Order: sequence, then structure tokens, then C-alpha cells
Amino acid sequence: MKNLKTYFSLMFILILISGQSNISYSQTGWILKSTGTNINSVFFINPSLGWMVGDSGLAYATYDGGVNWSGLDSKTSANLTSVFFKTETTGWAAGNNGTIIKTSDGGNNWNVLTTGITSGISSIHFPTLDSGYAVGVNLLKTTDGDTWLDLG
Repeated sequence: MKNLKTYFSLMFILILISGQSNISYSQTGWILKSTGTNINSVFFINPSLGWMVGDSGLAYATYDGGVNWSGLDSKTSANLTSVFFKTETTGWAAGNNGTIIKTSDGGNNWNVLTTGITSGISSIHFPTLDSGYAVGVNLLKTTDGDTWLDLG
């Protein structure tokens, strides 16, 4: 009887250990993706579609949840510090020297916008579809996505 109790106790422990090992191996974890420069901001509009920006005008897009990234021509060499998309096609990135760039086709083509400032922009965001803000040393506002007003 004592041997049977020991046998079942050992079987129970083995089942617990083997069950926990399946849990720990089922996670994929982080995967290192090197770009050769700093990545400063990432934005996902849904689980599959996202963008990242970084130093020296770095811009990438993903269409599969970050598994693969495609390089984009940002039309700038400025260090980009923030990226935001309000739809799957319309988005902005901002960075050093008052740089703001805009795309209307998901990042395939970017246009450099005039901001009238030379200080860096650390963040860009659109709380509504019509109004957006960019902040750094200055506070900028837009109501059309193209023209930026320096609020100080």
C-alpha cells in the first residue's frame, strides 16, 4: 500500500512538472530586429499594421504584426522621434529641427511639411480626426493635418 501511494505521488509530481514545461515553451518571447540605428517610436493602428521611426530618417512598416518590417523612404534625414496614424493610410512622423512628415498612402510616400520652427519635436498626436498636436520646446497645432500653427 505504501509503494502504491509513493508511485501515485511521483506520477502526480511528474504530471505537474511536464504540464508546466509546456506552458513555458509555448511563449514566443522577444525577437531582436536590428536596424543599425536608434528606433525612437512605434505605433500600431491594429494588431497587424504598424510603423516605427528612428534616427537618420528611419521609417519602417509592418503588415503582419511586427514579424516582418519593410523600409520606407521618409524623405528626411532628421532624427524622427514620434509617429502617429489616424487611419490605415494617413499618418505623421516628427523629429529634430521642427521636422514633420505626412503620408496619405500608409507610408509609401511621405511629404515634408513646413512648421516654421527649428527646435525638436518629441511627440505628435491627433486626439480627434480633425485636430493634431506636436510638442517639444514649442507646441504646434493643426486642424487640417498640413498647416501647423506655433502656439508657443
